[in-house]
Amino acid sequence: MENTQAKHRPYALVVYIGAAPTSETVRLIDVTPSAFQDPSSLEHPVVAALKLSGITPADVRSRVLMHIDASIDPLSAVIAYAAASAYAGRRLDVRLGEGAEVFEAEQVETISKGIPDIGKPAHSIELVQVGAPHSVLPSVSGSLGAAEAQLVRYAKRCRLVLVPDTGSAIAQFLAVAALRQRGDQDRFPILVTDADAPVDAEDAGSDLDVIRRAAIDLRRSSRTDDRSSLAPRGPLSERSKDLLMAASAPIESVMVALGSTTPGNGVWHCPRPHRHTHGDAVPSMKVETSRARCFRCDPEWVDAIRLTADVKGCSFDEAGAWLTAAVHPRAAELYATIADKLVPAQATE
Repeated sequence: MENTQAKHRPYALVVYIGAAPTSETVRLIDVTPSAFQDPSSLEHPVVAALKLSGITPADVRSRVLMHIDASIDPLSAVIAYAAASAYAGRRLDVRLGEGAEVFEAEQVETISKGIPDIGKPAHSIELVQVGAPHSVLPSVSGSLGAAEAQLVRYAKRCRLVLVPDTGSAIAQFLAVAALRQRGDQDRFPILVTDADAPVDAEDAGSDLDVIRRAAIDLRRSSRTDDRSSLAPRGPLSERSKDLLMAASAPIESVMVALGSTTPGNGVWHCPRPHRHTHGDAVPSMKVETSRARCFRCDPEWVDAIRLTADVKGCSFDEAGAWLTAAVHPRAAELYATIADKLVPAQATE
């Protein structure tokens, strides 16, 4: 199986619904709705699960993967995915079951947004149904062409009838949400399980736009002045302990081992020159105690593990093994090669 993660920056956080994945070396946050939620609460169970998980706005600034257990039905999966994406403020990549390939949301969105916009229809459309025909409503089923996309884009409201396969249901939601997005404003559909449900039925489905707004409100209410706050950690596994030890390698030594150089004054050439115009001839990377950041390649500061995994296109486990074998034993030797250039930057502090 092709390692999709190797092509991109590694995920820093996995949120999951259902059984927890066992193969992860990064932080896990459970967003599974609880069966013991207060039945008198007006809060949607998915939003309540986000609140109880301890997830914070600081958490979702990193690269996040959503793991959906294979036992989760399509309706529950799409509702949880929509809520988590709304909380994060972007569509999340998703994995459907242990060991499955990562499904990249951007690919589906790019295809949907690439369908030509032929403009508003001649008459206003109050409600359109997508995924199955309806006896009264204008409907879209099958592949999306320009005429079908017009209905989805410009209808005031949209009902989505999910297919029975969870992966295809997620793709359905992504395609519809991409078409209905206006600027930065999302307009999520109403999920229905009965394709022939009456138009005015109050209990005909789950309004994802209501859930989206509730998730956004939760994120706003969760913001604190501490931008580094994290959800409570569980007990560390032996693998996590090994990774933490590997990540403690001096960041300057790691930079040298990855092929980077520094002219001094606290700046470094990025060890990913192929991503830069002119090969990063003008240094664009900053290095601080135990962390580094290239202002082109890294959306945030990264530690030795994440930097190594990104540069080498490998997993966190492989990055940790390399740091343990190739950097820790030679840390002083590697540091000595650039120590004279680091002195002036330290002296100015």
